Amino acid sequence: LSIAKYGSYAPMLGGGLSAESAAEVSGASGFACGDTVSVFHTVDVAAREAAFELRLSAASNGAKGAAFSECLRAVAESANGGSVELKQSLVGSAAVFESGAEVVCSVRIDGVRKPGKLVVRIDVRLACEAGASPRGALSATVGTQTAVLTEVERVRGAAEPYVTLEKTVTTGDGLCGVHDSKLLTDSYVAADMREIKFCYTVMNRGTRPACGLSLVQNSGLEDGASVNVALHALSDACSAGEYNALPASTTTGRAPSAWSGVTTEHTLRYPCGVTKVEPVARVVAAGSTLAAAAVSIDAKDSCGGAASPARAAAASGASSRLSLDDSSLRQTELSTCPCIIMSKMFYVLEETAGPGADGISTCILRVAFDGWQCLDLLDIESLPSAGAYEICYFTEAVRYVPWGTSLFNKTVGDSVGCKTRTVDIVEPVVLTRLI
Repeated sequence: LSIAKYGSYAPMLGGGLSAESAAEVSGASGFACGDTVSVFHTVDVAAREAAFELRLSAASNGAKGAAFSECLRAVAESANGGSVELKQSLVGSAAVFESGAEVVCSVRIDGVRKPGKLVVRIDVRLACEAGASPRGALSATVGTQTAVLTEVERVRGAAEPYVTLEKTVTTGDGLCGVHDSKLLTDSYVAADMREIKFCYTVMNRGTRPACGLSLVQNSGLEDGASVNVALHALSDACSAGEYNALPASTTTGRAPSAWSGVTTEHTLRYPCGVTKVEPVARVVAAGSTLAAAAVSIDAKDSCGGAASPARAAAASGASSRLSLDDSSLRQTELSTCPCIIMSKMFYVLEETAGPGADGISTCILRVAFDGWQCLDLLDIESLPSAGAYEICYFTEAVRYVPWGTSLFNKTVGDSVGCKTRTVDIVEPVVLTRLI
């Protein structure tokens, strides 16, 4: 039994290899409150199936405030087939963080192709309790085997704030959380400038409030110009009436949705000649940088009229109509077939009045459920019957975009100024439509 060493995998996701693990790791090695800790166990699969229980300390053995609080997932390290089932239970009446609390991860492996040794990775949550000052160790045990995370008092965020910043980028009219990514290769032009929107999530994963926070965005240009980005919905957890803080977090749960954090966005305009830049954002308190994050902008042209694949296809009259069992379904095909992208739920701006003399209309924000049902090519095998399909390669869309305002903090039914615009899709998608 062993624990993956810090730095051998993405700490919020879990991972690593058993070869890069140890029976004892220190909280001082870089772990933080809320991280995913990966535990490895080698099991003997004698009859193509096996089962075991991983018992986790749900309370630090020195001072309370740290725990292995959840069993997140279990996967087999080798590609020997079979399925891995994971169930979780809390032993006894003690709650997580309370002395004696224990979480049990029950793992069952079935359908392994051949008998032998199988390494199973179990990802667990390293949680901290808001307001606490944890101390001691946490253990993971299978039978007589034990792996230990020591010095939990030195985990980042234990008895201190721990601020993180996640940053992404999209086109100026894109929606954060929908169209954003770490790399932007397209944008649209407004008033002869390239308009870029940055999306931010600032989080405090520590057991103490983070005070006096501000967010600073650098343009990434040689002049080094920076702007202060408004952080909405901060609290007065540090000083009554001063809303510049993030409260402490209790970092339990399968996802960080309930942890202390805020989201915001900011739009910058760059000269069209700027095609490649890496702007950096920093969360600052008392003159010190608490967290920093960068994104990459690598535009294809300087706001020129380079033809997109869709425009090239339209010019040539290319189209495709393929049967379900056609092997070329797996290829990226260009087509002029009409198709409206539909997801389970997405937001659109719908014009209600205008446009006025200034060219600006009034739109309301609503949820759309209509449109063609477009199917991802990777799911084509799950369709119930064969048929004819069109292959649509989308690189741009025409839609209403907010004008002179932002959709941040807007709700369904709110009115905003809007204009129509043909915009490049940040990450072109290939979809199919039933004829």
